[in-house]
Amino acid sequence: MKLVMKFSKIATFFVLTIAALISCDSDDSSTPEQPVIPGNLSGELLLSADKVDFGSFEIKESELAAKIQDPDTTVTLTLINETSLILNKVSAEVSFDGGGAGVELSVSPLSPGDSLDVPFTYKVTTTTPGMYTGEAKLTPTFENDSIGEPLVVALEATLE
Repeated sequence: MKLVMKFSKIATFFVLTIAALISCDSDDSSTPEQPVIPGNLSGELLLSADKVDFGSFEIKESELAAKIQDPDTTVTLTLINETSLILNKVSAEVSFDGGGAGVELSVSPLSPGDSLDVPFTYKVTTTTPGMYTGEAKLTPTFENDSIGEPLVVALEATLE
C-alpha cells in the first residue's frame, strides 16, 4: 500500500511538472506582438485627423518635368500629447504607391498637454493617372523607452 501511494504521489508530481512546463513554453505565434504600454500611461496621443488628402493633380506627360520642379504639396496635422508621460520621439514608416510621400518629424521632448505640427509632404513623381493611396505609421516612444500604440494615417492623392 505504501509503495502504491508513493508511486501515485511521484506520478502526480511528474504530471503537474510537465503540464506546467508545457504551459510556460507555449509559443503562440498567432498572437501579434503588442506594443509595450507603460503602466502609468493615461490619456491618448492624438492626431488632428486620421487621413491626409493631398488633392488632385492634372498631369500631362509633357508637363512632368515642370511638375517635378514644383515644390512639394504639404498638409500639416497636429499631434497632441494627452498622455501622462513625456513623448521623446516618434518614428515614421511611410508606404505610398503614387510618388514621393513622406512625414517630417522633429520631436524634442513633448510634455503632457503640449502639441506640435506634423507636416506630411507629397511630390508628383509619375505620369500615370489614378488615385494613389498609402499610409503613414507613427510609432511613439515615451520616457523610459516605453513604446506606445502606433498612429496610422491614410494618405491619398489623385493624378488626372
